[in-house]
Amino acid sequence: MARRARPSGRPPRGATAVLVAIVLVLLLGFLALALDSGHLFSVRGELQNAVDAGALAGALDLDGTPAGLDPAIAAATDFAARHETDSHVDVVANQIELGRWTPPGRDCASYGGVASGQTGPRGYQFCRIDARDAVAARRINAVRVQAARAEGAAGGGGAPVFLHPFVGASATADVAAEAVAARGGPVSQPCPHAPLTIRDDCLEDGGGSLRCGDTYTIGLSAATVDSAGWTTFTSDDVTNEGICSVLQGNGACVLEEDQLIETGNGNQLSSRMCVAPDGTNPSFCEWFGRFIGEDMAIPVVQYDDAKGCYSGGYSGPARVVGFATFRITEVYCKHAAAIPPEGSPCAGYATDQCIVIQFICGAQIGLGAPLGAWWGTTTVQPQLVR
Repeated sequence: MARRARPSGRPPRGATAVLVAIVLVLLLGFLALALDSGHLFSVRGELQNAVDAGALAGALDLDGTPAGLDPAIAAATDFAARHETDSHVDVVANQIELGRWTPPGRDCASYGGVASGQTGPRGYQFCRIDARDAVAARRINAVRVQAARAEGAAGGGGAPVFLHPFVGASATADVAAEAVAARGGPVSQPCPHAPLTIRDDCLEDGGGSLRCGDTYTIGLSAATVDSAGWTTFTSDDVTNEGICSVLQGNGACVLEEDQLIETGNGNQLSSRMCVAPDGTNPSFCEWFGRFIGEDMAIPVVQYDDAKGCYSGGYSGPARVVGFATFRITEVYCKHAAAIPPEGSPCAGYATDQCIVIQFICGAQIGLGAPLGAWWGTTTVQPQLVR
């Protein structure tokens, strides 16, 4: 009788070779993924360095005027191009935009812009502004730069991947990076001790230029003149008690860009609004006379009514969009001992009581917050915000 062969327990010849081939392909795939992913990560880092430098260099040239816009774009282009990827491929910025770094909840359209790029920390966004006139130049406080290694594009095309082709993938991959740098006046500062505010459109003439050195009046009646407004820097209604609290320096107060504050024309305020700590009842002129000749940064506000400086007046909530430096030059009360000459700008107020303030462009009064708001105040070094 023939003997039956016993199974040896080993796989048939040839099966091991197939198994080894499969394992080698998998290992090669993982190796390709690891090596090429590391290379792409390195390329992205090199691109990020380039766009960071370009955005900072561009923002440094922003000064709130149209003259600073083209140099900002040129600087961003130049500094990005000073970098390389893969040790020999010059970076080419494929997108350079000027715009405004905007707090959350604000519509880009209110600045004449459109949202562009990714949303930043805490919901901030970059609003691209394409206009290049004086009004747009004061709104522009940021530069956005994007660069990429992309198939068919300048800057070296797609980034090479060395092992992907062995597993049937493309020999290049697209990599991109972007950065936003912002510069400008302060976005927050302590509240001034004079309870005043100004509409943003009241700081510009009809042609979009700043009205540097011009004077404005604010009184105790709702006169429809080119004036500033009253505020207590809070969401509370403007009352005698609130104005007194500000004048007497009660409590700490910090104003932030995009904060809503209540405003008023002054028609409900009285000439003897405050009782001093010593029990006396000083007049309107006696309270404000202390500030004559003093420079202070008062909040610049924007209303949703879009009526403009001359017709909008000051009534209801307004949004802080920056700060501008003003000097109180005159305090006028008809019953006061020192009465200004006839023809004083305050004569148009029903109560004959008002103060005159002067817009001081470019004044430096020690404001120290980081990001951009109104170019009528001070500027600081740019910083990366995204």
